[in-house]
Amino acid sequence: MKFLKMALDADFLLFILGIFWLDIAGYIQNSIATCNPKIFGFVLAVVVYKIIKCIVSRKKHKRKK
Repeated sequence: MKFLKMALDADFLLFILGIFWLDIAGYIQNSIATCNPKIFGFVLAVVVYKIIKCIVSRKKHKRKK
């Protein structure tokens, strides 16, 4: 049960993305863009990081009410 709680944590998701991000970004980049994969991967990682942090902060804010 403790593992499931950890799997739903934003930090754990960011850790998994950190491990596999270049593979994921390379696949997405080859599918939709023709730009440099390293630049595309960096920009996409920043966007995903912001989305995850935004979602987590909203959940924490709702819990405090």
